[in-house]
Order: sequence, then structure tokens, then C-alpha cells
Amino acid sequence: MAIANPSNSSCISTTVNDNIFILKAAKKYKGADVEVVSANGTVVTSPKLLKRKLIIDFKSLQSGDYNIKVKKGTAVEEFKFTKK
Repeated sequence: MAIANPSNSSCISTTVNDNIFILKAAKKYKGADVEVVSANGTVVTSPKLLKRKLIIDFKSLQSGDYNIKVKKGTAVEEFKFTKK
């Protein structure tokens, strides 16, 4: 299990396996827009962060690198996920 926590971040991401990405966010991010973008720039999903925890399942997506952006107002957090 890998944990990514950028400095000064209010979000913590956890990669459970090659297909699951778990995002745990501070209360200030509740209601934020989440955008999952493939390496070629295609937005593959864009759920809302309705609770403080969001599970993103990459099982049906192709292998490759993905950027995950959490945006609320002017606050933005970014994470990288590699599906093997």
C-alpha cells in the first residue's frame, strides 16, 4: 500500500492495489469537484466529493498514468495514479 500526502495538503490518497485509489479529504473539500484525467488529457470521470472519502475504481480503464484533481473554490489538490 502506498500513501501520498503532498506537503501542506488537506487530502490523503491511498492506493490499495493496481485498480483502487482512495481519497480522504479534510472537511473543507466536502462538495469538491474531482476530475480523473488520462495521460492524453481525456477526462475519464468527474465525480463530486459528497463525503470526505471517495473510492475511485480504475478496473475498467486502460493501463497508464492518470492525474486526479480535487477542486473547491481556489483550493486544488493533485495526485497521480498509475494503473499497471
